[in-house]
This record gives sequence, C-alpha cells and structure tokens, in this order.
Amino acid sequence: MKSDALQTGSRIDTALKGEPVDLPPLERALLDGYRARWKTAPIKYIAQAVRFDVEVKPGLVIVGEFDAIGVDENGDEFIVERK
Repeated sequence: MKSDALQTGSRIDTALKGEPVDLPPLERALLDGYRARWKTAPIKYIAQAVRFDVEVKPGLVIVGEFDAIGVDENGDEFIVERK
C-alpha cells in the first residue's frame, strides 16, 4: 500500500497529465495554483515519466522516476519534478 504522501502525489501527477481524477478540495487548490503559476512558462516537455537508475557504489543502485524532462526558451534541458 502507498503512503498518504505518495497517493497524493500520484493523484496530482495524474491530473497534471490531463487524465481524469477525483481530487479532494485542498489538492484541487494546489493543482489550480500550480497551473496558474506555470501556465505562461516557456517549457517544452520532451519526455514524461523518465525512469533512472544510478549505481552509487558497487552493489548499491538507486532507482527512481522523474516526472519529466523539459527544455526552456534557451534550449537548456532540465528535470521537472512536480511533487
């Protein structure tokens, strides 16, 4: 079972992708604020849900997922994390 924080993040991420999801009022407010803040940002998304793994020392690998990779108006690529 996912923690409450992970469930919230998953719902918000689903909504940001434009998929239908039922959000509690506080999460809806968070989503609305996020969209208002970033709606004019010149970001082009070039990848979504980017998985990674990094071996930090022999036998120890960290595995995760970035929400997206974006490119700004200067052509600089960056990691997008929404949660």
